[in-house]
Amino acid sequence: MIISNRFIFLLLFCAFFFQQFTLFEFGTLVKPWVLITVISFLAIFVFVPRISLSFPSYLYIVSAFFLFIVVSSFWAEDLSIAFVRALGVVLLCVSYLLLKVFYDNSEKKEISQIIYKLSYFYLIMSLMYYLIGFYLFKTGSGYLTDDAHRGLYGLYVEGVLPRMRGFSDSPNNLVLLLIPMFYIPFILKVKACNIYYLLILIVLALTFSITGYIIFILASVFILFTQSMRVLLQLSLVIFFFLFLIFILYLSYENFAFIVDSRIDRISTGSGRYELFNYAINLIVESPISGYGLGQARLFLGNVGGRGYESTHNSFIEILFEGGFVAGGLFVLSWFSIFYYAVKLEVSRKDRVNLCCYLVSLFLISSANLMVYVELMVFNFFCFFFVCEELKVNKYKLYVHY
Repeated sequence: MIISNRFIFLLLFCAFFFQQFTLFEFGTLVKPWVLITVISFLAIFVFVPRISLSFPSYLYIVSAFFLFIVVSSFWAEDLSIAFVRALGVVLLCVSYLLLKVFYDNSEKKEISQIIYKLSYFYLIMSLMYYLIGFYLFKTGSGYLTDDAHRGLYGLYVEGVLPRMRGFSDSPNNLVLLLIPMFYIPFILKVKACNIYYLLILIVLALTFSITGYIIFILASVFILFTQSMRVLLQLSLVIFFFLFLIFILYLSYENFAFIVDSRIDRISTGSGRYELFNYAINLIVESPISGYGLGQARLFLGNVGGRGYESTHNSFIEILFEGGFVAGGLFVLSWFSIFYYAVKLEVSRKDRVNLCCYLVSLFLISSANLMVYVELMVFNFFCFFFVCEELKVNKYKLYVHY
């Protein structure tokens, strides 16, 4: 059969790669993952006639958090915004469940290898897509979408920065894709070539995402201590060469130095976010228990600093703003339960360290941006589950072989 459970699983899995595109508008923007989620939901009755669900322990607390967040729509001032956001949250939860169901019922042989190959192809195509946008922008042949987004194919122009977004809708969301593309083959010991990891490094560099840089530098530091001395020296040389190259480019090219200086300036000033955080926290104090309701940040914070903010740009502050300390407590418990699950997983110490590094990466990017309702964050949590399940399968195979 050409269409199998594994085919549907991989189709839905890859649909998240193309976040930038909108297929059509139906009350809200319908992106590829939304359409494939609906199709997969219908297909489940054909390809998975008997569904038996078993969930990791942490998922019950996470479910309680999302349930409360959806319920918070009912005390929102702007119900239309809240219900659209609630619909998006429900769709994300359904897509997670569908990924799990089709993964559980599919042929798992070499599935991580297939994901690695698809990721490899995606990185190459994303880089080409960025170069097309960069060329058209520099030659004046292409036009940016608008002043707010300033996107052109795989390019995202922010001030003077020609940032890469690939097929995602922003550079930070591209970083969210790079995280599982790095950890899945690394933790599962997929036979990945060095060019693959070099591509990840190049794409990461072109995002000009300070958060992304910090995430991968910290992850590298932790992971290095679990590797052999040979691997330690190799990775250390790669990092040193990369930093040395940046230093040489900074001294040699004025435009590059200007880009670096502008990024450093944005870090020191917070790009206006410190004022935003302070304003949001003051509002949270006025409604600390249940917050202002789902999706209401854009209603209250839109005129802060004249920037037209649509969120608090921080997942933890956003949750406190929308759901108060109840939602904030559930959110913190959700993170704690996921970390606890990783620590207690019956795999090697090295694998547990790598899994925790994966979670730390997600935690950091969640702290620097609003990532709770971003489809790629939910996608990452499925990828974490996928890696855990594959590790358990591989451990069983080794045990049987022994």
